[in-house]
Amino acid sequence: MSETLTAPATGSWAVQRLAVDELDALAAFQQQAYADQFHAGFFTDRDEVRRRVRWQYLDAPGAPASRMPVWVMRRGEAIIGQLAIVPVDVKIGGRRLRGGWCQDFVVAPACRKSGAGVWLLREAVRAVQSEMAVILAGGTNESSYPIFRFDGFDDLGALPRAVGVVPVVRAASFRSGRGIRVEPAAGAGEELEAWWGAREGSYAACARRDGAWWRWRFAGHPHWRYQTWVARRDGRMAGCLVLRSGSIQVKSVRIPTCRVVELAAGDHAAAGALMRQAAHAAARLGCRLLRCDAQDRGLDPRWMAWRGLWPVSSRNRVLIKVADRRAVPQAPPLSEWFLSAADSDFDLYEPR
Repeated sequence: MSETLTAPATGSWAVQRLAVDELDALAAFQQQAYADQFHAGFFTDRDEVRRRVRWQYLDAPGAPASRMPVWVMRRGEAIIGQLAIVPVDVKIGGRRLRGGWCQDFVVAPACRKSGAGVWLLREAVRAVQSEMAVILAGGTNESSYPIFRFDGFDDLGALPRAVGVVPVVRAASFRSGRGIRVEPAAGAGEELEAWWGAREGSYAACARRDGAWWRWRFAGHPHWRYQTWVARRDGRMAGCLVLRSGSIQVKSVRIPTCRVVELAAGDHAAAGALMRQAAHAAARLGCRLLRCDAQDRGLDPRWMAWRGLWPVSSRNRVLIKVADRRAVPQAPPLSEWFLSAADSDFDLYEPR
């Protein structure tokens, strides 16, 4: 069953790592804990919650087979909080390191502001820091952000976001990408892995993207349906694009939106051709907005604005805690990373 890591001095709480056979209990807790949150609609159907939990925590590449990468806080037998730290390979300074993404950090409504979240984060991080060189967090909110900062996580900055109106983006994107052919990437996991493997060394830091990750992250997703495209120059891969349809909530209005989840290209010509494809897809899907969340030095704000996507503020902060200072003396600034909405749980929850 669950492995107890520690118990507070009060004796009323215990932090444990969850066993695989407790998946149903975790799904039930998530339904209750997220009932008052902005993404409560994802937790109304118990079977859907179980599918997402299994995909996110058990099917992820590198996830342990016998234990979930989830720590829970209990009061007696009841779960009152949870934090997942999902394993991920991270390349920093030319070294491939073991890391983890903090996801689904939540405390039951009745136990919030009681110190439970502070204790849960501290004990979960303490449990993994001997096996992970870095621990990352993204998509924090006004409640969880100060807890991460209190525990020693550094704020690297916000994941850049650019948004454009579809007719404007579509017209602007026609001006780029000459000599590049864009086509669907069905079954191209191995090719994407080889292309990314040759490219990742140009970044100071990035999370690994191999064929298994591509298939799990996009083909196996429990509720989003993605389109994946590759750009080719003279038959050779020059970039990739992953997008899906969704919506953005602005007050009481829900705006159909095409979201660029992943955009990586070797140069501006390839990136422009992929953005043109994204604009065409957005129009076909009946979306009014095109949104891109990505950190890539090739996607500077002026280049994006020239193609009709303007920078807007984002609350998706990227936080890091270095557990092994010998391996990572100093975390690179966000401007030297490659990150996208496909990392962590940036893309899991928003209106459908």
